[in-house]
Amino acid sequence: MIWLYLYRMVLFMVSGVSHYAALYVLLWFGQIYGRNEGLLTGDYVYNHVDLAVMGAGIQGLVFLMMISPLGGLFQSASMPVRRMSKREVEVLEPLLKEVLDGYGDKKKQRIKRINLRIQDDTDSNAYAFGKNTIVLTSGFFREYRPRPDVIKGVMAHELGHLHHKDLRYWQYVASAGGVLTLVHAVLALISAMTMGVAGVFLPLLIVAVPVMMVQLAMSAFVYVVRLPESALMAMSVFFSRTEEYRADKFAADIIGVKGMISFLESIKRGESFTEVGFLTMKRRSHPPSELRLEKLFEHPGYEDLVRERRTNPVMEQAIKRERPKKKRSFSKGLYQPYHEEGDLTPYI
Repeated sequence: MIWLYLYRMVLFMVSGVSHYAALYVLLWFGQIYGRNEGLLTGDYVYNHVDLAVMGAGIQGLVFLMMISPLGGLFQSASMPVRRMSKREVEVLEPLLKEVLDGYGDKKKQRIKRINLRIQDDTDSNAYAFGKNTIVLTSGFFREYRPRPDVIKGVMAHELGHLHHKDLRYWQYVASAGGVLTLVHAVLALISAMTMGVAGVFLPLLIVAVPVMMVQLAMSAFVYVVRLPESALMAMSVFFSRTEEYRADKFAADIIGVKGMISFLESIKRGESFTEVGFLTMKRRSHPPSELRLEKLFEHPGYEDLVRERRTNPVMEQAIKRERPKKKRSFSKGLYQPYHEEGDLTPYI
């Protein structure tokens, strides 16, 4: 785990330094251009130290703004999410309350309130962002509405990411870009708005095209500046798997191993690994669900689950009827109910 935090620290520093250097270059050449064009007089000549201090001040102020609640509002406004309908609230709020109750009982509760949002998307997915927001797609809600254990599993998993500040860290990295990130975002917004208006009133192309060209030039500049950061971010996939395993364990601690096994067995049905080659497979940020299940079989709560199953005659008879063959567990000699359809829920 220490390698994860060391990697995060290095990536944050590289992002901040590279963007700061680029900002300093922009200020220096901006001053030269302003003097050549007669926009700046002799009173506005700054030496290297002045520009360095000025750049640090701008970078610091924008960083603080972007990690403040104002930056959180900006991030929320840029996400394609909406509030829940009354029907969605009736189904999801009680399940979220159960997850938060387990969170308060079994963990040091850092997050007091969760904002649950919906993204209208036919794909079945879920994610978290900011300090306390969890998003479920409408496709996920429709598919798993009859399966509250699966919904609680994904909520608890995303809560684990929020608890460990996995998503908050990426906001810090983006904020380390400071003013360049903000300027690029504002230019992209202005470019999209002017091109949209020009589609209705054609003469506005006189303004829209130059704005778009400036935005494209800024995009290329930011791309070059982020090359060191991008090279380090390519390694993030190796650490993100650690975060996923950690979030699974966190969820199993607060809602139980049974719920997490049910969740992972359900999403395993939709997995499709078509990549060819070892390195291509390793580019996936999430490990295969079967490997995540293997980690859960090592969770202390799993032995209690198997012990409970063995002392329940009804469950034991169901297992004997449905299980085609006995297969040994991974390391502890316990028998696993393993089905072709991959659903362990009715038997555990």
